[in-house]
Amino acid sequence: MGARRDFLMRCLLNSLGLLVCSFITNTLAVEIPPEQHPWGRFQPDSWSRVRVVSETFGGGKSSSEITIITTTLVSVEEDGVVLTRETKTGDEEAREENVKYDWDGSKSDPKTQEKYSLGEVDVDGKTYACQTHIRTTKDGFGDRYVKSWYSPDQSPYFLKQLTRLSGKSPETTSMRVLRLAVTQTVLDKPVVCWQSETRLSGLSDKSMTTSYHSMDVPGGLVSSEAEVLHPQQGTKRRIRRELIEYEAIR
Repeated sequence: MGARRDFLMRCLLNSLGLLVCSFITNTLAVEIPPEQHPWGRFQPDSWSRVRVVSETFGGGKSSSEITIITTTLVSVEEDGVVLTRETKTGDEEAREENVKYDWDGSKSDPKTQEKYSLGEVDVDGKTYACQTHIRTTKDGFGDRYVKSWYSPDQSPYFLKQLTRLSGKSPETTSMRVLRLAVTQTVLDKPVVCWQSETRLSGLSDKSMTTSYHSMDVPGGLVSSEAEVLHPQQGTKRRIRRELIEYEAIR
């Protein structure tokens, strides 16, 4: 039950990042200019609030749940950002304070090893040269492998990412940018966004998320739709996220 709940929570938080490398180092994380990061380009106390509507299906019945997630930028560091996240579902509230995230969205961990190389990514019929950043973290619960494709000359800069978790609950998550310029209505205003697709595969359940992001919004996310599938039971859950409020301090 706990592993399944964790899986669903990762689906829920997938695109909020937060979500995305041949020299080896144990020191600094992926280094990019802060202005290229959806959080790093803003000043502390910038925040975004997202409404998450989750529909669960099973046993011929369905239920829905609404969660409000408020993420606030605490500080911008040399190698990442510090965020505080408040989650409210009904009468239940949770708060995750002052969590450090590296530029690629990974939680900061001193045990992480890094490799850097070169690669390419195709987006909407065009090929972009990228730096590839491979980060491997080993601990007693399993290994975490993250490979990111970073294009310093093309927004949104992290164009593709692959994450693999080993251990008792292995998972593979792949994210890629599909389109670079798509106009979406954000809080009643037209905004040019980029579109991404994220696929998450666990021991049994799988999910696919289509998201829209804007560099004008702290954290980037403006909307997304996800579907969680079971190989025998079919659709188990649909998750819709929508930006409902934000404050961007430049």
